[in-house]
Amino acid sequence: MSAARTAGKIFGILLLIIGLMTVIGSYSMSQVTGPEAIKSVVSSSIPELTQLNQSQLDVARSGLSALCNATGSTGVTTITPEMMQQISQYTGQQVPNISLTFDCAKVPTMTASDIADIASNVASEVLKSQITCSDFITCISQGQIAVLGTTIATQFFMTMVYVGLLIAIIGLVIIIVALRDMPSILKAIGPALLVSGIMLLIASLVAPNIVPAQAQQIAAPILGKLTSITMMAGIALLVIGIVLLVAGIVTGKKGGASASTLKKRRSKGEFSFD
Repeated sequence: MSAARTAGKIFGILLLIIGLMTVIGSYSMSQVTGPEAIKSVVSSSIPELTQLNQSQLDVARSGLSALCNATGSTGVTTITPEMMQQISQYTGQQVPNISLTFDCAKVPTMTASDIADIASNVASEVLKSQITCSDFITCISQGQIAVLGTTIATQFFMTMVYVGLLIAIIGLVIIIVALRDMPSILKAIGPALLVSGIMLLIASLVAPNIVPAQAQQIAAPILGKLTSITMMAGIALLVIGIVLLVAGIVTGKKGGASASTLKKRRSKGEFSFD
């Protein structure tokens, strides 16, 4: 194999690994960021929200009913930041400057889970109100970690999924162009998948151990989902990588055996072109 083809093979494998890691890592992060992640965090950090007794439920319903009466709404209503400030001035209590949407018609029959959903939405809106940047990279560089609880983070990671997919495809094309024959291509792609799978499995095992003990309870649902996705992806890549590698070795041996047999038959003059 020429130096150019060897370099192409190595470069293609590196791009394929980087692309796969970017796709899976970004997809995993897209599943644990945004408002849904906040809901999980709120539910796990304040489990009492989903275990309200009847008197606590009545108090929560009364508060929401008061908001409905203030707006005169009997259906889906939105409490604007301006209205929140009016409530703050009226009650003399600090109220977050956010928007809150819920269905007034459902307030009398709301369960503890419904109240937890509203509390999660409030937490998400509070985080969103603290964000002063417009894109994910800027927010992180400015230390605005709260962006992880908004759709800005989710959209960023989904964009990175497509970027990683493009990188992986480019790497795959380079491998195919550099190696040309199928056995060699399979024997290059197989190890790339194996390496990616091993890295993902290591990441899924290490991630829970790097979270501070005091944050374990809050981060538990997010870590659990993140670990589950990366571990499943790692196992899948390991299995596919092994299959491709074995297929490459087997087809390579068959091809080599066929070429050797053909050469021997030609040397014995078994072929005639009369």
